Amino acid sequence: MRSVTLDMRGMLAVMSRPPFRGRPWAPEDRTGGPLDDVLDGVRHHIPDLVVERITVKHAGDDDNVYFLGDSTSYDLVQMDSHEDGQPPFYIEGDDTARCTDVATAVAFICDQLHGEG
Repeated sequence: MRSVTLDMRGMLAVMSRPPFRGRPWAPEDRTGGPLDDVLDGVRHHIPDLVVERITVKHAGDDDNVYFLGDSTSYDLVQMDSHEDGQPPFYIEGDDTARCTDVATAVAFICDQLHGEG
């Protein structure tokens, strides 16, 4: 009975999370800039990282917005970058930061996601 309860809780968590607002951004998706190193670094610390890149309706709109979370909550941290994954990175979770280097961005995001920089 206990495993059924845990399975139902997990299923409810998945069903209650917000829908994707863009497209999944997999480890093999690349911007060609330092943002790739940031996401690789976060994935090293948080293997179940879920990244979503916003989808825009108009070609001139800014699509350099990413939502980060884990397998139970997609939308825990928002990160914006300049074109082609260039810094500075604007990161919003429970706290906010403007980071210009990869290591600082990785540590801040990990802390926001799971309290582990």
